[in-house]
Amino acid sequence: MCIHPMDLIHMFVLTLLPTGLTLQCCPGTPGRNGHSALIPLLKEETTKSKKIELKKQQEIIKLQREKQKQVTQIKKLQMEQKSKDLVLKRKQEEIKMMKKETSTDCDSA
Repeated sequence: MCIHPMDLIHMFVLTLLPTGLTLQCCPGTPGRNGHSALIPLLKEETTKSKKIELKKQQEIIKLQREKQKQVTQIKKLQMEQKSKDLVLKRKQEEIKMMKKETSTDCDSA
């Protein structure tokens, strides 16, 4: 069984076009010659789909970059908090030691 290339193009165009949109071959043009009007439509639909896909990919890349920035910011803030907690703990230990020393000094006097 041999399938004419224009029949293939016609089948692909019908699957690519949005639902509800119907194509009609040029009236009065018998046979396969009427399908030549589908080629520009096929090219137009292909171009549109590529543009849409490109926009989607760019949006995905943008969102991934934003997410990475947020993750980096969160890690930075966590490190800063950990550092502050260590400083606080050290100062509390110093205060505790100073209180111990002053209570020992008061007891011996």
